[in-house]
Amino acid sequence: MDIIAESRYRFVIPRHGRMLVPGVVFASRALIPDPARDRALEQVVNVAELPGIVVASYAMPDVHWGYGSRSAESPRPTSAAAVWSPRAG
Repeated sequence: MDIIAESRYRFVIPRHGRMLVPGVVFASRALIPDPARDRALEQVVNVAELPGIVVASYAMPDVHWGYGSRSAESPRPTSAAAVWSPRAG
């Protein structure tokens, strides 16, 4: 998975596969989870694939794998945010 530093504390996972929007992670390089040991970034991608999502799938500095809030019966990373269009149903 590509993670591109846009600034010192903003990293982007570019749209790929079924992603409708990019993933954006706000954290220092040291706080970015290791994809080999933590599935949080995978879930940022999964949220970016949900119908109706707009702008981006956002993850905060303390993002980690967990069940936090749920959507479509799929776990999402805790400390994440996403916005959906009301027109998408």
